[in-house]
Amino acid sequence: MSAITELIQKRENLILELASLNFDLNEYSKHPVETVDLIQLKFQHDFLIREIQQLAQKINILFNSQVTNYKTKFLEAEKKITEAISKKEFTVNDLPKNHYSLWQNA
Repeated sequence: MSAITELIQKRENLILELASLNFDLNEYSKHPVETVDLIQLKFQHDFLIREIQQLAQKINILFNSQVTNYKTKFLEAEKKITEAISKKEFTVNDLPKNHYSLWQNA
């Protein structure tokens, strides 16, 4: 789980960086400055989007593998419980102590 939380934190940081970059792109496109290269900012924007998408895929893969792992463990535990229950034989000792009293009034 810690790997997933680390990836989520990285993704959130990149999303914040992307929001800041979007704001900068909007400001620089309205008020151009010679020292700012809009093409470079666009490349940076595209790079951040790709990184966010890759992190999202990694998170999805890790999450799905953990769900599959837990599902497998659950099925194994369920199988063991079923086997344990089926091996237990029903004996007279399993009946209530006063079981004979059920038929006395009949």
